[in-house]
Amino acid sequence: MKYQTEILSKPEVQRMIKSLRSSGLKVNKIDSGYICKAISPEQKDPIAAFYNMEGRSEYLVIKQQL
Repeated sequence: MKYQTEILSKPEVQRMIKSLRSSGLKVNKIDSGYICKAISPEQKDPIAAFYNMEGRSEYLVIKQQL
């Protein structure tokens, strides 16, 4: 599986989370940031499609390429 990482501003991450939620995906708040899991046809268990870690003024975002 391929992952893409980016460093984004807080407003950009908030827009991404809002978009994920509006498309029907669950985005959960965790201690280090947010995570969104999705079902992949190739996997039995859900995979993290979106994960971010909070920084000082920016967020490290890791996205699974489905």
